[in-house]
Amino acid sequence: MNKKRFSVTFVLDVEEDGNILSTVENHHVDDMCDLVRNTFHDIDDVTLDNLNVRERT
Repeated sequence: MNKKRFSVTFVLDVEEDGNILSTVENHHVDDMCDLVRNTFHDIDDVTLDNLNVRERT
């Protein structure tokens, strides 16, 4: 089976008063990681590897 790999980098702005981020600020990077992983979870023929999330100031 042939595969193609893609590396994707993007900046995601999140409203702080929304319900995406947990109440614990130290977990916000993990919250974003979970959000992206869950987005691709049910798409067939796609595996998300090596996801890196960094909080920007």
